[in-house]
Amino acid sequence: MGAATLSEWIRTVLSTPAREFPDFPAALSLLDPSLKPSELRALLEARIAALETRLAGHTEPHPELPRMFLLEEEYMAALVRAEVAWLRDVVADLRSGRLRPPTMAEMRRLSTLPGAPSEDAMRAMAERAAGASLPRAKRSDRRVSRRD
Repeated sequence: MGAATLSEWIRTVLSTPAREFPDFPAALSLLDPSLKPSELRALLEARIAALETRLAGHTEPHPELPRMFLLEEEYMAALVRAEVAWLRDVVADLRSGRLRPPTMAEMRRLSTLPGAPSEDAMRAMAERAAGASLPRAKRSDRRVSRRD
């Protein structure tokens, strides 16, 4: 990459938001409605703890360095702080019940929209949700009886 190309790339990236594909939003887009709110809450609380540890590891900037050279670090810390704040709101909504998995009636209503899960996919989600609520012994009995 030549100097002119690098300079143009930097200017483009600084001025134009691009669609980036980190893993976390991808996982959020693929959440299974049968995931229990308590499990989702525990997973997100673990993420909060890891992010807070990462933030605690950010060192204070060196006063001898011009801020221009610290913008990347400032940006990354700001993103982590914003994510932690958002995660805390989601966890609070899970804890209060304001955020819950969709009901089967809601899923049926959504099935009429473009890109919605198929009837088979919705049935599989309902079966997974029902299986997750059974005691362990009964779940294994159900699996055996399905094979027969």
